[in-house]
Amino acid sequence: ADGSGLWTLVTPALPNGTHTFTATAADAAGNTSQTSAEYVITVDTVAPTAPVITAVIDDVPVFMGNVPQAGRTNDNLLRVTGTAEPFSFVTVRSGTTVLGSATADGAGNWEATTTKLADGNYSLTATATDTAGNTGPATATGYAFTVDTIAPVPPVITSVSDDVGAITGNVAPGGRTDDTTLRITGTAEPRSR
Repeated sequence: ADGSGLWTLVTPALPNGTHTFTATAADAAGNTSQTSAEYVITVDTVAPTAPVITAVIDDVPVFMGNVPQAGRTNDNLLRVTGTAEPFSFVTVRSGTTVLGSATADGAGNWEATTTKLADGNYSLTATATDTAGNTGPATATGYAFTVDTIAPVPPVITSVSDDVGAITGNVAPGGRTDDTTLRITGTAEPRSR
């Protein structure tokens, strides 16, 4: 120790695992102190594996529940669930943009809520940072989906066709028909129902 009682010891390279340190002091007369209290640390230089995104959950009616890969949702605040190294800090991104984060529980389960998402296409990945500060790789394959919160424009009925009886063909708006099974055609937003 120096004149102020401060001392420093640099350890050799320590392997991963738990290490317990204690210290004693000896004065110039040869008297040795009692052993200090134990100081326990864990060396962890191994990054966690990539988290797994198990679900992207839509909480907005009409179609609620898990949004499938390459699916569509009208929910712009999604819950993302998955698994990672226990107690690791999980960061969810689309590209380089952070959309949410969570801490995994003791079993490795986590759930993050995204920031408010604009309409568009997303591909979520996640990384995990362990309690020692090691960050692992991102999820190899993104969880892709599209957010679409804008209702389609009203569809347009372009024709009503009658193919029964003496008078067949297009039935004019306000017209009459003897056909009970009409063919109605029109236009609407692509892929709408």
